[in-house]
Order: sequence, then structure tokens, then C-alpha cells
Amino acid sequence: MKQYPGYTLVKREDCPEQHGTLTVLTHDVSGAAVLLVENDDDNKAFGIGFGTFPSDDTGVFHILEHSVLAGSEKYPVKSPFLQLLKSSMASFLNAMTFPDKTVYPFATPNETDFKNLMDVYLNAVFCPLAMVDKGVFEQEGWHRDEDGTVSGVVYNEMQGALATPDAQLQNALSRAMFPDTAYGFVSGGDPASIPALTYEKYVRVYRRHYSADNCCITLYGKMDMAEKLAFLDEQYLSRMPKSASRPRLTVQDEQTGAKRNIPYYTEKPEPDEAQCALAWYTGAFSDRERQLGVEILLDALLGTNQAPLKAALLEEKLGADIDVGFDDSTLQPTLELVLRGATEESAGKFAAAVRKAVDGILEKGIPEELLMASLNSTEFASLERPGSIPDGVLDAINASTGWLHTGDPALLLHTNALFASLREKLEQGWFNELLRELFAPAPVEIIQVPTLPKKEEEGRAARTDGKLVLDHPLTAADLGEGKKQTPGSKELLAGAELLHHPSAGNTYLYLYYDLGGMAPEDMSCLHLLTDVMDELDTEKHTARELNTLRNTWLGSSGAWMDCWTGRQEGRPCHAKLIVGMSMLERSLEKAVELGSEWLYETKFSGPQAEAAMERVASQQKLLMEQKFLREGHAFAAMRAAAHFSVESALSERCNGVSYYHYLCELLEKADWTALGKKMEELWLSLIHI
Repeated sequence: MKQYPGYTLVKREDCPEQHGTLTVLTHDVSGAAVLLVENDDDNKAFGIGFGTFPSDDTGVFHILEHSVLAGSEKYPVKSPFLQLLKSSMASFLNAMTFPDKTVYPFATPNETDFKNLMDVYLNAVFCPLAMVDKGVFEQEGWHRDEDGTVSGVVYNEMQGALATPDAQLQNALSRAMFPDTAYGFVSGGDPASIPALTYEKYVRVYRRHYSADNCCITLYGKMDMAEKLAFLDEQYLSRMPKSASRPRLTVQDEQTGAKRNIPYYTEKPEPDEAQCALAWYTGAFSDRERQLGVEILLDALLGTNQAPLKAALLEEKLGADIDVGFDDSTLQPTLELVLRGATEESAGKFAAAVRKAVDGILEKGIPEELLMASLNSTEFASLERPGSIPDGVLDAINASTGWLHTGDPALLLHTNALFASLREKLEQGWFNELLRELFAPAPVEIIQVPTLPKKEEEGRAARTDGKLVLDHPLTAADLGEGKKQTPGSKELLAGAELLHHPSAGNTYLYLYYDLGGMAPEDMSCLHLLTDVMDELDTEKHTARELNTLRNTWLGSSGAWMDCWTGRQEGRPCHAKLIVGMSMLERSLEKAVELGSEWLYETKFSGPQAEAAMERVASQQKLLMEQKFLREGHAFAAMRAAAHFSVESALSERCNGVSYYHYLCELLEKADWTALGKKMEELWLSLIHI
């Protein structure tokens, strides 16, 4: 077994989920926890996470996250990370402040780049110039201008972030659930409290929390681990003896049945824009089987409009939509249900409606095929890891989370045994008992009501503007030839062009339908159709039955529109309808069968289809109104760009203000029979039936 000088081996184990081995170490001098994830992934990753527990709303850890990235002893320039973005080959380069930790991860396929980035990151977190340059604090946190106004990067950022009703609802819910612990504070910072943070406290908090014995370091991928560990030891960790004690989180007494009403101040309060959030505690973080079971259960019961619990709640017509949230990354995981588009009166009935719907499900029992479908899709997603964040970065975040709450950085990287155990328990009624336990206590309840706003009552700089100087700057020789891709093949199949590209492990099937002949005014209707399709019955199955089968046999599946500007002469715009599915190779035949039914046998008429169209249109309208509040600048930019290219015009018609007007018009006319006929005509014209 490998030995690493300066480190004590805690454990070493195989990890098929990460396609390699995991090694957990403790640094002898500093006490830092280190996780090695050794596999053949060329996209190497590094991450260092600190336990950071706010004790107020000043956002000190958010400000520190910004500050340490603004110059260090070895790299004394004002924007080292902006310069790295220009010269690095990093596939990911960022930092994140969570409610209970701050993580600094990166990923890169290049060895020289990895060494440079690791040194810059380590010097940033352990040797920031912000501790000797108050100007960094004033720039990134807050300062008062000559006219008396308060400004600062984080202060200004949080002014916008906390202006939305959703953010205010979430903050009120966190305060109600965790009034006595770090989770009850706004980790990003509340602009009303940020100016209370002094530079002296900011320095004290840094020195208390940014210590080596309060961190977890992750090295991931195909690399010389011994070399990286020796660098860590010699250049940083051996210079940082353990502190007397590191900060710890405290456990909150559960606030069962707590209730609070809060206003959302707006110049145009509408009676049907109230919201109600209900939340429950889901047990101990360390009980990973239970938390994974909660995730599967919530997907089965609330994952779609046809899911039993969500369908029962929507039938009560208390609001336009219901969202579900689940966070199992905190010391005390929680789930929440949010009723949107409600009145103040109907919001007050939400808790009773949830109780009634849960009791109804428990009387009949949860269908096993529904649970199995959600279990399969959750397991597939855990292996596929869809999204743009590299695997190594996800592992670094998960390692910091597991270390923080249990002392084991490897805890969250093992899932196979959990899924296997839950498969066995599925037939034993375990999920029914879990549902009973979760919703037995009275929830924490926050009702938010739109309200008119109240009338208002009467020396040498440590950093330079110079260029970042690395020990080993990247050169052309460091780039190498890159990883060669296996060429694909092309053939004709039933009159269609089939492109085949090899993939590692999973199988992906994508069907592309050309939208070149589609009238521009029909694009909004087609975009809505891609969302409605999941809600429609077929000749063989109800929408709920078909969605259950899709989740059972497929990893992911759906229809969406895409457009891009081509490289051909004249830069034409290419628009496609895409029907996509991912699956295990052994499920390909079943995927084709289910995809064919979905494509060719969907029913667009009848009461069920019309109710689905109205429901989805109403939910989409509500979602866009919430986005307008959070991202108004993005919609304005989209609207302006629509005048300069076909691609931008199409995007605006399907995602912008024009699409919102289209939804409003549909809901005002309420002619769902005509919409069904229109959708069917468009669909059949595309798939050529």
C-alpha cells in the first residue's frame, strides 16, 4: 500500500462509482483532511473547502470568498483569476459560498496548468493580501461614497439577489426553521446588515475559519498524486500547525408547527400572487440511505404534474403551481413544498390540503412501479451526472460536505450499496413508512402576500495593476496533441441519415427534425408543445403511466427546440426540434418502443389534453413572471438582440417577452380545443405522418 510522507493514511478503498480508488489522508502537522480520487479521467480537478458558519447577516464569508481571489502574497495583482481565465486551459474555474462551507475548485486537462492553478488557489486562500490591504475589503464588501451612499461588489450583488419574492420567502423559511444556528442567516449577506461588518471582525473571522485544520482538500483524476501531496506539504500545510479547536456547527431543535406571514412589497400587488412555503426536517445527514430515499420518494410523488401527490394538490386549485425543494447537503436536511400563484385565503389552506393528500396516498399505498421508475432514473442520473460541472469538481464539493458533517470525505462518493438496499426495501413498504414519518409533524409555514410599500419617513498599495507572473506559464509545448476522438460513422436508415458516435458506458439517441419550413408565428406554439408533451396521454397509456415507463427504462428523455447560426456562407440560422433519450445499451430496444409511442400515438384532443394545456400554460406564465423579477436585464437584452439576427429573434419568440405575451393571449382566449388542433397539425407536419 502506498505511503505518503507527512500524511497519515485513514483508509483506502475501491470506488466503482468513480471508476477508481479513494484514499483518505490526514496531514500530520496541520490536521488538514485530504481525499485522493484516482482514476483515468484526464480532466484533473482540485478543490479546497472550509467550514464557514455565519453568525449574522453581514455576509462575511461571501465577502471573504471574493476577497481572497483579489490578490495574494505570491501573486500580488488585483485580478489574478480574471487573468487566469484568459491564459488557462481550465474547464472549470470558480469559487462558491454555501450556507455552511466555502469551496474553491477548478478542473483542467493540462498538467502544467494544473500545477499553476493549484498554487494560485492555495496562495489565495492561505496568503491573501486582503488581510493587510483594507482596500480589498472596501472594494469587495462595502464602503461609503462621498455622497454617503453605500457600495461594494457583494453589497451590490445582494441588493439584486434579495429583491425577488422567492429569495425573501426562502430567507424567511430558513430563519423560521433554524432560528438558533448558522442556517438561519443569509450566508450571502443582507444589504441591511452588510455595513455592520467591520474590517477588524472580517480579519478575525478569516483567521478563525481559513485554517488548514478546518479544510478538506481533494485531488481528482489521472495524475502523480505523490508529487501533488509533496507540494502541498512543503509549500503550505507544514507551515500551518493545528489550532486549539476548529469551528463546529450546532444542531437546531426542530421548530415544528412554526408559522409566519410576511409581506412582499410591490407597487402593483395582485391578489393571486401570494405564496406559501411548507417545510419539514428529513432526519440526520449521516443517514444517507434515508436521504436518498427522500429524494426518490419526492420524485415519485411530486416529480411531474401527473405524480400522485402533485396531481392531488393541483386538483384542489389552491394555486397555479407547486414546486418541491430538497437539500440534503446541510447538517439537518429539509424538504419544502411551495404553492405559487395563490390568494392569501387559498395559501392558508395549503397545509391542510397536503395533509389530506398524503393521507389519501397512504391509504392506498404508493405504487411500486412508480417508486421503481424514480429509483431507476435517480440512479441513472447519479452515474451520468448531467450538466456542465466536471466530475472532479462535483467530487470536491461532495468531499467537503461529507467531511464537514461526518469527518469522512468519501461518504457521498459511494452510492451503489444505497441503491441496492433501497431496491430490497421497496417491496417491504419502507417508502410508505418513510412518507408517513416525513409528513407526520406539523410543517413550518411561511405565507407571503404582495403588499404596497410603506411610505418612507422624512501608504503603498499592496496590489498592483501588473500582469500575473506564474512559475511555469503555459507554452505551446504544454498543449500537446489533445485527446483524439474516435471518428463516427454515417449511413442511411429508412430514408434518414444516421450518425453514430461512440460513447463510454451509456447510449444516447437523438432525433433531429428540421424547422426550416416552420412559420415564425408557429414557433411559440411549438415551444409550448415541447412542455405539454409530457402531460398528454397516448393510445396505449395515460401520461402518468408513460412517464413511469420512461423513468423505469430511460435515464432522461424529452423534446426541445434548438437553433444556432451556421458557419456556411451567409451564416444561415439552423432550427431543429430534438427528441432525445439516454439509456443503458441493454434498454435500447425498449427506448425505441417507448419513443415511438410518444412520437406517433400522443393524443392532442379531449378533456385530459385540454386541461394539461391550460395547466402548463398557466405554470409557464407564472414562471416567466418570477424570472422577470430576477432577470429583467436578461429579457431586455434578449429583446434588443432579436433585431440583429434570426437566431436571436427565434430565441426571443420562444423564451422572451414575446412568448410571455403569447401565453397571456392563450389564457385569455381559453380555446384549448383550437390549440390542441394546432399542436397536432404542427406535430404531424414535423414527423411526417
